[in-house]
Amino acid sequence: MQAGVKKTAAAPKPGRKLSWAEQQEYQKLCKRMEELEKQRNSLNEKIVVLAQSGSDLSLSQRAARLNWVKASGSDLAELERCSLELGKCSDEEDSLTERWLELAELAGDL
Repeated sequence: MQAGVKKTAAAPKPGRKLSWAEQQEYQKLCKRMEELEKQRNSLNEKIVVLAQSGSDLSLSQRAARLNWVKASGSDLAELERCSLELGKCSDEEDSLTERWLELAELAGDL
């Protein structure tokens, strides 16, 4: 390298403009990912309450407080259902995130 000559990093390539269909897909992905995040947060909250052992709250008190546990149902069955639903939610989020990253990279957002 010659004196006085600095080596600079290559500037990132500008992204291309997304097609109309890609823009629509990108918007739908963003909306669905927000919905899944809310659903995941709700399921996590349910799981935490259901998994509490030795809680001073009865099942009916927890149901009234959080307005979602069925008083007639089993905590264990509801916990299992929520856990399975959370797994499905996470799987869908993972696949949507992959596509979202592809579109964001094409658009130059990353």
